[in-house]
Amino acid sequence: MNGDAIRMEGEFKEPLNKLVRAEIVADNSTIRGVKITGDFFIYPEDFLEEIERCLKGVKLGEGLKEEVKRRIKALTKGSNAQLVGISPEGIAEAVARAGAKQRQ
Repeated sequence: MNGDAIRMEGEFKEPLNKLVRAEIVADNSTIRGVKITGDFFIYPEDFLEEIERCLKGVKLGEGLKEEVKRRIKALTKGSNAQLVGISPEGIAEAVARAGAKQRQ
């Protein structure tokens, strides 16, 4: 990662009051790293790392939220993962809110 990397954070409260927080590191308008935290559960626990990895390389800007949601749904499809108190849409919203801070 070069010296132009930017760290951004975004939050979203799921309908059942579960907080999803996304911290992204991006350079050249591309996500290089993601950390997702909050008051939710994912089983198996290491599946969260898989979600974070699958978001690397996503371009910031228009269509960010839809691309994040698409990637997470594709990853979870056919897996035995359980997302409790969190949804692909909620994660996508938190990431999109973080990415929107680049334009501010």
